[in-house]
Amino acid sequence: MPVYTSKATQFSDDYICVALPSGLTADRVIKAMEVIPGNREIVHHCLVYIDESATYVSDTFVGDCGGPSQGILVGGYALGGLPNIFPSNDKFKAGMTLKAGSNIILAMHYPEGSAGKMDSTKVHFHFYDEGFRMLEQ
Repeated sequence: MPVYTSKATQFSDDYICVALPSGLTADRVIKAMEVIPGNREIVHHCLVYIDESATYVSDTFVGDCGGPSQGILVGGYALGGLPNIFPSNDKFKAGMTLKAGSNIILAMHYPEGSAGKMDSTKVHFHFYDEGFRMLEQ
């Protein structure tokens, strides 16, 4: 995500949402996702959503964005958290489809007292091989 400067004060937290284009030109199936905080000192948590319509816009002004109401939650990060890995073995593979042209939404929380500190959190997606498709129900 672009560098963001927290607006949390000593009395209030800062909640923002950042919309990022996935850049995908073909559907891919996520097998794992890892959130890497840009500044571990101030990132309390991050929720990662998929916006298949790619219409949700960043909300970094008001400070109370909890996440998109229509987004698909992929997973998240909190201090000490591990990457989100979908279970798989030779006979079973779980995952989530990230459709071409979708946006990724990061719902970020910065705690009180972090005003003026900067963050540039990253999300790494690990995909199954191209062409892999989830079974339709």
